[in-house]
Amino acid sequence: MKTLAEHTNALAGYLPGGRLFSAKYKTTSNIYKLLAGIANEMLTTDELIKTFRTEVVPSLTVDLLPDWESAVGIPDGCFNGVGTIVKRRTDVLTKLAALGVQTVADFEQLALVFGVTVTVVPGIEENGTGDPDDRFRIYVRHTEFPAQTFPLTFPISFGSASLSTITCLFDKLKPANCAVVFKQIGWDLTQASYDNKSFSVTTEDISPHGLFFKPDGLSMYMVGTTTDTVYQYSLSVAWDISTASYASKSFSVVTQEASPTTLSFKDDGLSMYILGAGTNTVYQYTLSTAWDVSTASYASKSFSVAAQENNTRSLSFKNDGTKMYTLGVTNSDVFQYSLSTAWDVSTASYDSISFSVTSEDAQPGGMFFKPNGLSMYTVSDVNNTVYQYSLSSAWDMSTASYDSVSFSIAGQELSPTDVFFKSDDGTKMYIIGITNDTVYQYKVD
Repeated sequence: MKTLAEHTNALAGYLPGGRLFSAKYKTTSNIYKLLAGIANEMLTTDELIKTFRTEVVPSLTVDLLPDWESAVGIPDGCFNGVGTIVKRRTDVLTKLAALGVQTVADFEQLALVFGVTVTVVPGIEENGTGDPDDRFRIYVRHTEFPAQTFPLTFPISFGSASLSTITCLFDKLKPANCAVVFKQIGWDLTQASYDNKSFSVTTEDISPHGLFFKPDGLSMYMVGTTTDTVYQYSLSVAWDISTASYASKSFSVVTQEASPTTLSFKDDGLSMYILGAGTNTVYQYTLSTAWDVSTASYASKSFSVAAQENNTRSLSFKNDGTKMYTLGVTNSDVFQYSLSTAWDVSTASYDSISFSVTSEDAQPGGMFFKPNGLSMYTVSDVNNTVYQYSLSSAWDMSTASYDSVSFSIAGQELSPTDVFFKSDDGTKMYIIGITNDTVYQYKVD
């Protein structure tokens, strides 16, 4: 940006020399004053140029927003052209990102604008040749969309956009005569199938009951009722049970529980919890090295659930450690408890809330909660089946209901004792049982 004097002198430089214009650089001359007046208008123009230089960037524009919206075709079926300045800027940028989307890679990049990772698969590749209509479908495979909003990084962070925006965009940009089908990967038992991968734990215990995985999928833990011991295993490939091996690390819980049926861990791996049918009491242990059971010791903390269930089989915690859930075969009920101090079972109390799974199976063996607390899964010892439930209010068992969705694991195990899912996206499921003393792996995609 030039000053008034710099503009005036620049204009004076365009005037010829000679007697008439000899005073063109003198600030007291009339010629200079004339040029200064013109230069003042040039300063105003400079300010306008500066403003428009900013306005031309859609993430910063205000006055030019209607021009930007017109240029990209807003309003349309996905964007209405109304709302706050920030929302309208976001819509313009999103529409810009959507322009020219044609290929599979384009669709996948567009989803990334919303912070969502997807894979776009032609229908014939997704489901094979069994359904001829799949020739006219695109399957958008995603792990799970956020419940209400998408974080936008464009790379500028803008608040959020409507959940319907991405579905609208994909539908508008699809090839002609082609349907777009959104297909969630993970957590849906209707998509489950055996992965043809398994691992035997019979060398350690011939009656394995509880099953747990470290969040990174590189360690697995099993508790058995024959040896009353927790065993630790290593996976050389995360979440691939066929790569498991015994880590030669174990910890006996027989002093507290002579019939342990389930185990759980604190989210940082520094506390372990055991529950069994012998005492129907939750016992808490401390690990001096996170996730290393050989460093465990009894923390002298416990909580009896015998008043609710006298033949307990499964134990789960809310991911912040403020809620605890148990399941047994006497009542076939999931019981809910609150911990006034997170992860400290000695502070637990019964919430007087329970949910019966008897209608599905009277002999439930294991239980698993989706990390957001909106889904629960149980595995049965009678029907050899995994059942899927929904909670309309996260972690509140009084809002649970059966989804009428199940998956039989009878082809692998006839006496399942526990179920576990790949915790970050639910794309893998694991079953352990006492018929074959083996962990079986399933894919949920």
